[in-house]
Amino acid sequence: MKFNLASLCIALLGLGLGNVSANPVIDLTDQHVTHNATNELAARGVATGVYDINPRPFGSPCGQTWTVTMTVDNAGDQAHASPLCKYLHAEFNQPTGDGFMPKKYNLIYLCPDPQWAQPLNGYGTEDTKLIVNGPMMFPGTLRSFGANLNIKKAYTSPPTDINIPISVNYFFDDKNPAKLGFKFLTFTSIQCASVA
Repeated sequence: MKFNLASLCIALLGLGLGNVSANPVIDLTDQHVTHNATNELAARGVATGVYDINPRPFGSPCGQTWTVTMTVDNAGDQAHASPLCKYLHAEFNQPTGDGFMPKKYNLIYLCPDPQWAQPLNGYGTEDTKLIVNGPMMFPGTLRSFGANLNIKKAYTSPPTDINIPISVNYFFDDKNPAKLGFKFLTFTSIQCASVA
């Protein structure tokens, strides 16, 4: 079994052996979140679009790669969206080839620390990579953070390599039945942050 510093910190915290102030990844000072940040954003009528991540990535994100699908939670007002937000909406709102299964992506989360500037287990096998460059700290008092989304498509002609400013919505899940007693950082959705 392969461990990195971030997953070891999470394991120690879950066992009550870690020092919260020494954890470089997660600030656990909040109470359990009973609401969904995605629904809050949708209720406010976000003009730039909110896109759900399925399944929701959880745990220590730095250097991790997941296979996910992206679905439109709130399209927003695409008529007034920036070109980058329109591109993001078009990417996540494509009809699928077979009409049933949504498109799969590799979601990769990279942190500024050199240790996590590359994915620990590679970039994945899906055609389109969603590479999020974001922070290492996730305060319990917040529910979102700003990041850069790099969309890479190696098999298009010409290859696609686009950077889009986004906001990533998250919460802390302490009800995970697989790991009782742990408090998992859980990503729920992304929102385009580019201005028109």
